[in-house]
Amino acid sequence: MRFTLLLLRGHPLRIALAVASIALAIAVTCAIGTIERSVVSAFATVVHDMAGRTTLVVTAPGGGLFPADVVHLVATVAGVDTAVPVRVESASEPGGTEPLVVHGFDFARERYLRVYDRHGVTMRYGELIDVIEAGDSIMVSRAFAERRGLGLGDPLVLETPHGERRFVIRRVLALEGLAGLFGGNAAVMDPQTMAAAFGAPDQANRIDVAVRIREDLATVQAAIARVLPLGLQVASPLSRRVDLGRVVRSFQVLLWSVAALAVALCALVTYHALATHFEGQAWESAVLRAVGMRTRRAWWELMKESLALGIAGTLLGLPLGVLLGHVLLPAVAGAAAVSHRLAAAPATLIVTPWTVGLATAIGFAAAALSAAVPTWQASRVSIAGALQRRGLPAIAGNGLSRWMPAIVAGALAATLAAARVVAGPLLGFVATALVALLTALVARPLLERLAPALRAVAERAGGRAGMLPAANLLAHTRRTALALAVLGVGIGCVVWLRVVATSFERTLVEALAETMRAELIVASPRNAGGWVPAPVDAGIVARLREVPAVAAVAANRLADVAYQDATVAINAFDPDYFRDGGFGRPHLHGSHAADVWERLADGTGVIASTNLLMNFRVAVGDVLRLATPSGPLELPIVGATLAFASPSGTVEMSRALYAERWHDAAVNRVWVRTQPALDVAAARDAIARAVGREFGVHVFTSHEMLDHLAAQARRAFAPVAVVEGIVLVIVLIGIGDALASAVLERTRAIGIARAVGVRRRDVARMVTAEALVLAALGLVLGVAAGLALGALWVHATLPGLLGWMVELHAPWPRIALVAVVTLVVAAVAAVLPARSAARLEAAEALRYE
Repeated sequence: MRFTLLLLRGHPLRIALAVASIALAIAVTCAIGTIERSVVSAFATVVHDMAGRTTLVVTAPGGGLFPADVVHLVATVAGVDTAVPVRVESASEPGGTEPLVVHGFDFARERYLRVYDRHGVTMRYGELIDVIEAGDSIMVSRAFAERRGLGLGDPLVLETPHGERRFVIRRVLALEGLAGLFGGNAAVMDPQTMAAAFGAPDQANRIDVAVRIREDLATVQAAIARVLPLGLQVASPLSRRVDLGRVVRSFQVLLWSVAALAVALCALVTYHALATHFEGQAWESAVLRAVGMRTRRAWWELMKESLALGIAGTLLGLPLGVLLGHVLLPAVAGAAAVSHRLAAAPATLIVTPWTVGLATAIGFAAAALSAAVPTWQASRVSIAGALQRRGLPAIAGNGLSRWMPAIVAGALAATLAAARVVAGPLLGFVATALVALLTALVARPLLERLAPALRAVAERAGGRAGMLPAANLLAHTRRTALALAVLGVGIGCVVWLRVVATSFERTLVEALAETMRAELIVASPRNAGGWVPAPVDAGIVARLREVPAVAAVAANRLADVAYQDATVAINAFDPDYFRDGGFGRPHLHGSHAADVWERLADGTGVIASTNLLMNFRVAVGDVLRLATPSGPLELPIVGATLAFASPSGTVEMSRALYAERWHDAAVNRVWVRTQPALDVAAARDAIARAVGREFGVHVFTSHEMLDHLAAQARRAFAPVAVVEGIVLVIVLIGIGDALASAVLERTRAIGIARAVGVRRRDVARMVTAEALVLAALGLVLGVAAGLALGALWVHATLPGLLGWMVELHAPWPRIALVAVVTLVVAAVAAVLPARSAARLEAAEALRYE
């Protein structure tokens, strides 16, 4: 070990770069592992805590309201111990955007309290009577009360679908169970108070069922299903947990895909650093063998260096990974909630032994695999050759390495051809890995092909002096090709993620712009889940029609419904929306019925989203069969459009039909056309005065609503910025390692240049020019790879992974910014090597061997 430490002391900068790259590989793996487990656990905990000791849950499709007296049917089923009708609504303080999730149930009934006893809402009977009789009581979580400085008896004003309502805090709940949900933003009301605030008395949106001990759960579930009115469904809360698992699985796969590319980048940097380092150790290995040490023992002495680097990288990478996970976790959890219209769950970072073990194993594997080949070659070089040259020449490529790009390109073509036949994202991930591998492998052939042009451009730009940077890069092809591979894969990763994010955002905005041509849109400032505004009472439509500034209105309802063992979105509009193009209409894709808008308006047809057609293998002209509380609904698909309400698919239909079949009259948004002669700002103020306070809504312009939805789309891809930063750090390390190696290999040449009069600043400029030339080549390779990966994901992988059908958009302004940042990073990476080269004394450099 002492000898190993002596070897490591030889080149501290190169060793530091290798340790940094190993640490980053470990940090990325650790961060992704902790984030994945934490997000899944957070959403699963929400489902678990909402259920209490519930074993079955009765709901309507899309979580809609249904008569609470259905509980009497459920309670009579053999094996049911207790059935509790529950209503869950969202409210917020005036001007606030953070929702308070209100749960309403009859907590005065002792048997109901037994179901939720562990949630800390139990009170003495006398206290319960006082709370209920007050008529304005609310019980809030301790976390919510402490954040706002509230206590018992304090007033709490909330915006509800019927406008602002004043409540009095009668009890502060312990931070557990229902009170601990949604970051502590939970409250409890009795049914009467809730009906007065949210309307629709004697309605519930779920029935929690506790089954007797020793009863067969499947038997009881089947018996409940037989007595339920048509359209209601019964399931285990665990099935909702499984659904959430499916929802976040797409984020898991996406995160691990990015992590795999980041680890591959780190492995390339580590390999370059260690290959160069162990080539320099060939002389020490030859000396050891000359004095009698066996080749295998010499190889092991060199391998111990890589193990020491792995230990150092682990000690640095694990805490860095935990810190990175802590920073990224809120963004990823928020992105999952926005993308899948879920209530944001408070995610706490969970670090498990499995995650730590996996990250450590990857770090040591990266160090060992990166060092295995160079150490073996360094230990086997001929003693005479090594002693003569005091170093190992660059490793020459064999015939197989020259054929590898063609082999990988053939495998990529076969994978893409198979992806056209076999549905699903798996082949897309294989193709992604092959594109990244091909990018790394093509670096050396690209460099060799561009060599003549590179020399010519350098000579024209700077004469003979200008040729030096290009000549130095081309003189060490293997080293330059490895650095170029790091740049190409790294920049390609950044461009790829930006292409996906930009394509999603631009497609969303362009699709929504077609549907939002009305001057104003009225909606609640609160979100029911993700980006969807909370529903408000349908009475707002009639009130808006009475406002003199209003020319026409069309309401919209967005809800989830069951379809073929999955959940799709219903996007329902008033018939006038489809008949009057002035409100906007969804852009139709492909063939459609000639009278498509009239059939939508009169409820005799529906439009399906393109991802619904893909996911369920249906087409325009097919009949769509939906289960509703009023019985089966069969309607032909009369057109297709891009829609983003649900990854599974969206059905657009008449709101009159939806309200009739689902018994749901609430609205999420109202499109408003103003009087032509009236200023839009004046109309907006008039509408706000008429309905804003009464219904707790805000008035947005269509541009503001589009900007808001675009911001939500950007929020879904917020972690991309952090990933870009990580990749650019890896690129910085890669360029720095390449330049440091180049300076070390040319020590004697630099000494000769200094001896004949070359100034220090000219030496520094030469090294900086090498960095910029390398960065420019990496940009060409990386942008090409990133655009190819972006097109692959937009057209093939993303639809199978997330369910979205988007159009390809290249983010040229962002690519230009990436180019500028890359050149700046290259210049920064050149600072230390350039200063090192410039400080070399001619006499000392000439003595270097």
